[in-house]
Amino acid sequence: MMVLNSQFHGVSARHILSRQKAPLLTSRQLTSAAVFGGLGFAASVLGLNISIIPPLILDLGSVFWILGVAGSGPIGAVIVGLLMGLPSAFPLATATHVVIYGLVFCMLYKRIYAMKGVIRYVTLAIWAMVSVFVGDLALMVVSTYIYHIYPDLMTGAIIYTTALSWTRSIAAALSIVLLVRYAPEYAEPTWSWGRTKSSK
Repeated sequence: MMVLNSQFHGVSARHILSRQKAPLLTSRQLTSAAVFGGLGFAASVLGLNISIIPPLILDLGSVFWILGVAGSGPIGAVIVGLLMGLPSAFPLATATHVVIYGLVFCMLYKRIYAMKGVIRYVTLAIWAMVSVFVGDLALMVVSTYIYHIYPDLMTGAIIYTTALSWTRSIAAALSIVLLVRYAPEYAEPTWSWGRTKSSK
């Protein structure tokens, strides 16, 4: 009877342990979000950009955003967005669109990452650009209807698309392609939308 009772308690303990939830972010994912979110914060404060072919620039904020999100997933995307939004003159608008960049990008990142060959890199580049444009649309809504920076949504969209969205989207597209090509272990999406399943 004592043996059976001991075995029962052992099974119960293992059952309880197996049902314990993993953390929202692993240490690696939290580090990735904090480091690249911090670099994005610094890039925003210092206005760091690299000129490519005038008037095109490499927006370093977009580079740090994509690196942070790829390594930390949707929860990390929120952390990166908040850090990058803090130094902005309009923190609500900036944080909103950077968070949306990340969440939209994460929606298909795992599926695209699983593709093979050139099609993976082309699709990743396109999806990164789409994520930026969707995020910038949210930025236009906040800037127009909350901060009243633009008289209407169409005016804001025209100004922003021609001036900044292309540089951001190009920077994000180049960054994710290079990251997946040369740092696949870091770029591999081991995160999930809820509790993480990976121990990395």
